[in-house]
Amino acid sequence: MRVSQPVGQKRHTNIAVVSIRKKVEGKEYKFEIACYPNKVLNQREGLEKDLDQVLQTDTIFTNVSRGDIATNEDLITCFGTTNHRKICVEIIKEGHLQVSEKEREYLSESRSRDVLNMLTQMTMDASTGYPLTVTQIQAALDDIHYHISGKSSLKGSRSIKHRDEEEEVKLIARECVKKLESELPHRISRVNMMLRVVVSESARSKISSASISSIAEGKCIVTNEDHRTFLVTCHPRVMKLIKDTYGEDIETLSVVDSFVHKILPNSVPPSPPKKLVSQSSADPSPKVVTESKVDHVKTSSHHHACVTCGDTSFESATEFRQHCRSEWHAFNKKRQVKGLPFMDHLEYELLPDDMKLNFNAVDP
Repeated sequence: MRVSQPVGQKRHTNIAVVSIRKKVEGKEYKFEIACYPNKVLNQREGLEKDLDQVLQTDTIFTNVSRGDIATNEDLITCFGTTNHRKICVEIIKEGHLQVSEKEREYLSESRSRDVLNMLTQMTMDASTGYPLTVTQIQAALDDIHYHISGKSSLKGSRSIKHRDEEEEVKLIARECVKKLESELPHRISRVNMMLRVVVSESARSKISSASISSIAEGKCIVTNEDHRTFLVTCHPRVMKLIKDTYGEDIETLSVVDSFVHKILPNSVPPSPPKKLVSQSSADPSPKVVTESKVDHVKTSSHHHACVTCGDTSFESATEFRQHCRSEWHAFNKKRQVKGLPFMDHLEYELLPDDMKLNFNAVDP
């Protein structure tokens, strides 16, 4: 008969290890602490104040997996104290978090959510100028097979400042916008910005509304407030073109509004659909017949129109199905049941967030 002996070890399983390296007098020391998954990030972000909810034990290790405990001499040499809780606070703040599976899932979901929320501010519908919802942007990213969370999602595990985290989210969002603009130019475009350009007195004669419009290839709206001040509504990349073109002739170049949902002139309309006509015996080459734009719009609106949202027409069945899964459509369904009139997309986007979350579907 086998006799079971008691285990005198405390095994650390399903933990998040935070490590820090210290170099004193040419000698390098390494210290580790054992924490609960997800709690380290909450403590760094200020969401968790109780240190006992973060630490599995306040013991300082040199290697958590082997259970090697740091000596008091090493702690005094590197930290100047043997108070383990104070040392733990410093290690959590400055140390490197070894990402576990749960931490990786949390970081990936958090990063994707932040990027999608930023994309709702940076993008708009290319044909109507209306803002896009998170559902619509996620569906567009799925259509082009673009995944937000990549290697950069693990950067949040390190001890970095909050502004660096926000800057990284902005960089990822900008890459997503470029990808969406290049792959789906007729569905999604970058929101425009309004610039105030004040030129110098010596450059009044050579800088005009026409010259500014020519830089943007006509895809802008220029308003001349006076002979020296211009309001320019354009794509964000035009700001750099204006700065590089005029240089010292500009006294002030400032952003009035970063998010302007407006369709600019000279925008490229969607290309009309093409039909392949069967080959005739006389002419073996296939003939391509282009449908008129008016007939195409009528056909699309007839077959793919949402009565719930005010006979909103769609060009394809795929877009119509995506619309039926959107929060805007579900909101109008609620209003239809209550006998209330529908809300167009712009009115829905301007509703307070609490009304959308509560899903009251009542008149604001």
